Amino acid sequence: MHKYENDIKQPQKSDVWLLHEAINVCEVGKRFYQQCITKVEDYHVKRAFIHMEEVRTTMLKRLAFLFKQYRPQAQAIAGRDNKPVLQQHYQQAASEITQNHMTTALSVLVKTEQQALFRLKQAAKSTNNKQLAAQLAEGIAWLQIGCDYLKRLNMQYASAGTR
Repeated sequence: MHKYENDIKQPQKSDVWLLHEAINVCEVGKRFYQQCITKVEDYHVKRAFIHMEEVRTTMLKRLAFLFKQYRPQAQAIAGRDNKPVLQQHYQQAASEITQNHMTTALSVLVKTEQQALFRLKQAAKSTNNKQLAAQLAEGIAWLQIGCDYLKRLNMQYASAGTR
């Protein structure tokens, strides 16, 4: 019997936690980008932020659908106050954006996005659910593209000597 055959009927508890963490990673990033899109003036940075927000919105829709399939286990953890991961890094980046320190903000964002990608990649590797692994892999690919773009923007700002 293939290990993925009963994924939806008999989900493993660890998959519920992996899914819950992936949703938290996406939610906190989405909130950051939604709030900061209007605070940046640079067209390329704004475009990168819009991309990152759209990817997270799509991921959240798909992950929320999977989360609903885990009803009994999902209800057990849904009410828990789980402090969003990476939140303090996004707050630091938002503060730098408010002060118009784009080089520093982009540097913080690149590191934060790399940490988010690492967490999502670990979840994709650890899950026993083929559908969850596929959803995470697709989202990770799109987030990696956005992270690479942020990295290029950061290098451009740093080489131009702008804050």
